[in-house]
Amino acid sequence: MNKLIQDKLMRYINAHFGYTLPVEIGIVFVQGFIITFVLLFLFIKYYKNQFCNSARPFTPENHKKKSTIPTMGGICFLIGSIVPLIFSKHIQNPVVFMGIISLIFFGFIGLCDDLYKFFYKKGISAFTKATIQLLFATSIGCVMVYAYNFSHTITIPFIPNCTFSLNQHMTIGWIAFLFIACANAVNLTDGLDGLATECLIPNFFTCLLLIIITSNPFFAEYTGLVFQDISTLALLISSLLGSLYAFLWFNTYPALIFMGDVGSLALGSVLAYSFLQTHYEFFLIIPGILFIIETLSVIFQVLSFKLFKKRIFKMAPYHHHLELVGMHEARIVKMFAMITWWMLLCLIIGLIGNCFYTK
Repeated sequence: MNKLIQDKLMRYINAHFGYTLPVEIGIVFVQGFIITFVLLFLFIKYYKNQFCNSARPFTPENHKKKSTIPTMGGICFLIGSIVPLIFSKHIQNPVVFMGIISLIFFGFIGLCDDLYKFFYKKGISAFTKATIQLLFATSIGCVMVYAYNFSHTITIPFIPNCTFSLNQHMTIGWIAFLFIACANAVNLTDGLDGLATECLIPNFFTCLLLIIITSNPFFAEYTGLVFQDISTLALLISSLLGSLYAFLWFNTYPALIFMGDVGSLALGSVLAYSFLQTHYEFFLIIPGILFIIETLSVIFQVLSFKLFKKRIFKMAPYHHHLELVGMHEARIVKMFAMITWWMLLCLIIGLIGNCFYTK
């Protein structure tokens, strides 16, 4: 039914307005939003008192009241973002196909972890989860390199002619590292109502901006970036953005549903994949600065306690520290979201400034 509607709609648009990729991107966004919204509405309505996991260990006491809120809402927006792509004519494009595979693989890891928490009150062990993530990330890297001839060159932003070419083995290792790092960074950040979602949306917009610039030879030359036709990747990003906006409708404070590990791990992996495809993954540091801060806060907290028996923060990740010093979680989320959007604005200003520098 979805395929029939999409075909008829595209034929009508092609006949009256002319077919363009931006139109299809817009259609995929709307489809992702509608499908996810309906699925989440039904999920909350019929499973409101089910699939509720207890609050994570080592979280503030006020989080215990959230144990009655259903989790695993990530299943809904994963379905909502994948279905429009499956019925798209670009599903056979390697760039889109591997993005879907990334969502499914890491979403499966998160789903297993969520189900273990639900049935056994304890998730998969950290070692097991890390091993599976490494296996899946390496497998994706091998397919990208050996099946689709993905060659990678690391480009340092805003530094002319600063590039590092990677051989096949180094490329696979780099892909695996970024997948695991981004997936777990998003997972750690997903601790307050709407926090991960509101930080992810600007990051995906950043990737969409890079796709638009690098896929157009004029824009690429003017901004000093390398031209590469990855415009179909915008379909994947657009579908995810539509689903994330639908999810945010129910996930904003006070949340009616959580994404769970099935959502956070999947979104983190596809965020890494999308920036890898642009070959400008170091741009992710700018809008993704809060993911880095959240991850580093956990690392430093653990190291400090193990080495000196002292804690740097009242609680890690950093958003829990801010809660314990008296900030309301809604304020923390808005503050983090604003910082992320500001960093995206700084990136845009940097690209504009780079135009004049390259000229």
